[in-house]
Amino acid sequence: MRPTSKSRVKGPSYDALRPRLVETILETGAEIGLHGSYTAADHRERLAQEKAKLEALAGTVEGHRFHYLRGDPHRNIASLPFRYDTTLGFPDAVGFRAGIARPFFPWDFERDAPADVLEIPLAAMDATLAEERYLGLSAKRAWPQLNALLDWGAANGGAFAILWHPDRFDPLSSGGWDSLYSRVLDGVQARGGSCVSAGELSSHSTWSK
Repeated sequence: MRPTSKSRVKGPSYDALRPRLVETILETGAEIGLHGSYTAADHRERLAQEKAKLEALAGTVEGHRFHYLRGDPHRNIASLPFRYDTTLGFPDAVGFRAGIARPFFPWDFERDAPADVLEIPLAAMDATLAEERYLGLSAKRAWPQLNALLDWGAANGGAFAILWHPDRFDPLSSGGWDSLYSRVLDGVQARGGSCVSAGELSSHSTWSK
């Protein structure tokens, strides 16, 4: 018997799951940041509400990235209510959108001064490499681009963020992207670099004003 719409069982909502998810992340000692929603890039008050909602569960939230990388460094990144942001990157290419391969303070044109939020440039994202609307590469074919990025970063003292979505860590369905992430981390360490959280990187005295 097929259930009717009224009797169909619904799964728990994200609002119901969020507290346990935050608790689990905090138990591991990992950092929690806000992934500002698609429309929050255009509505500062919405971003403030999202930040407050997360902080009610996680405590102070200092890091942020806009959904779909919808960040303009001169409009809605420079004035973010966070200590650092990792939005600034290309959705369709590997590299540095501002031409800067190290954390920096974007220029705030409204104040005609450096912004208070530190921008950690996003150099590579799994979706950029994998999705057909962008580069459409397999994990195996994506490695040369990432390898070249690591070589360049090591040669020039780069410090930047990479982004891998949670669904790419399931070995049964990731198509090799989970192994590629590990290969990137190994590549950083093999070149004498270190892999740290965005919060730890942003706290380094090198980037102080």
